[in-house]
Order: sequence, then structure tokens, then C-alpha cells
Amino acid sequence: MQYSKEQYEEDLKKIYQNILNYDGRGCPSYPICCESCKWQNERKLLPPTGAWVGDNYGESRILFLGINTNQGSKDSKSFWAPEKWYNSDREYLGRATNQIIKKVWDRKFNHNDSMNYYAFTNVIKCSVSEQSGAPTEVMSIRCPYIEQYLDKELKVLKPKVIFAFGETPFQVVQNLNMETVEEVSDNFKDWLFKYTFKNNEVFVCRLYNPGQGYRTPRNIWKRINGKGKIDNWMRFISNKDIKRNDIANHLESKYQKENGIDKANPFYDEMFHTLWNQISSFVKLKDN
Repeated sequence: MQYSKEQYEEDLKKIYQNILNYDGRGCPSYPICCESCKWQNERKLLPPTGAWVGDNYGESRILFLGINTNQGSKDSKSFWAPEKWYNSDREYLGRATNQIIKKVWDRKFNHNDSMNYYAFTNVIKCSVSEQSGAPTEVMSIRCPYIEQYLDKELKVLKPKVIFAFGETPFQVVQNLNMETVEEVSDNFKDWLFKYTFKNNEVFVCRLYNPGQGYRTPRNIWKRINGKGKIDNWMRFISNKDIKRNDIANHLESKYQKENGIDKANPFYDEMFHTLWNQISSFVKLKDN
């Protein structure tokens, strides 16, 4: 029987009972995390946010996993709704989640429709009062939600696929208590793995943070090659016959900018398609 959004949220509430007081004071690490923000340019620790679950999440059970929020919740009602980061196709994160869901389901969803088919949570629940909201080092070390709460969230959400935005959430999932862990591909062992929990298979796919450092399409090749990251990207290029200097133009043509996952980085689409092709045949999206 397929769970409803309300049922998922009810079970998540039991996990979040210590932080449902949205100002975060129920968290044992709140005082020291708050102080760590003051130490760094008098920033403030913003209230935590919990997982967001789409109306039709039960049909796909695709979970996006980030590092932490960019903005804290404003009140107890918005505790569940980090929606504003990804409900706009103009935002890098919103565009990425929207386009990935459309490509996975192979449907022409509009933006609001695609949001109904996934859940989103973070390994760190709080953020810092600045535009990027990046956690302090103390928050990254002391946050009790990183593994303890994420493990409980995954038991409730029971995802089939986890798309981890960045190396940090990808590593956190690997540190959880799993029954079995398997490599999916020798070529992508740092980017894909499969684990089993209570007879449920979960595929975990690591992606770069969308828009991370590549915001000028015309300089895409120069920026990637100049930073020494080209070898990381080259493993995802399906056409090995293309000369390196022609790859950026080839990918911009292959994935039209307006339909790309990351409109500033055509390499991102190639990376996603290559990794998804490794697991798509094993993932059944809709339950009977």
C-alpha cells in the first residue's frame, strides 16, 4: 500500500520531536553551533528545516540529499517547506531537481508537477545567516542530525534512489548502518553504489552541486579545464572520439541550454545521463 504525503509527514514528526520547536532550542548542539556562527563575522544560526515530501513521492521514492539549507524556516509551518529553494526554475537547485525528475520519468512535467514526485532533505538541518548558508566547521562536526537523524529519515522515506548533491552527503550515506553494500560499476565506484536495508535496494548517485563554479556558459571549457577538473568530467563523456577542445560545444548542442539540468554547465547533463544509465534498468518507479 502506497503511503500518502500526510503519512510520511506524520512519521517524520516523530523523528523531529526534539526540533519541531522550529527555533532549534530543542537541539543539544544548539548553543555551541550558535556560538560558532557568532565567531565568524557575527553571523546568526537560523532555525532548522525538516524533509520536504511531494504529493506523489510514493510513486517514485526518489530522494534528493543536500548538505544544508540556504535559509532557515520562518515559523513552525515552514519547518517542512524549504520549497522556495527549488520551486523556481530560475534557481540552480530548482532547475536541477525539476529537470532530473523529467528525465527520469521521461515525461513533460511542468515545474510544479515534477516537485510532486520527489522528497528533499539535508544532512545538516540548520543554516547560517548569509546568502550561501554554508555550515560552520563546528556545525559540520557537532550536528547530531547528520547520521542519527538521516538514518531515521531514510527508514521512513524508504527511497529507491538517492541523488546526493555533493561529496559530503554522498559520504554521509556511506557511513550509515547498512546490511549490504555493493559497487554498481568499476568505472564509477566513487559516484555510485547500492545498499540493502530490510530487503530494500537503494541506489545512491553522487552529483556535483548544480551551478557550482560554472556560471558562464561561453567559458565553460576554460573554467573546467583551467581548474584541473577535466579528468573528473571526462569519465562521463560518452563519445570518446570528440577532441577535448570541441567537447563543450558538442555538449551545448546536445543538451539545449533551456532544457539542461544546469543551464551554465552542459557537462552536468552528460554526467547525469551516464550515471542514470547505469542504474535505470534496476529502478522500478511506480509500485503496483
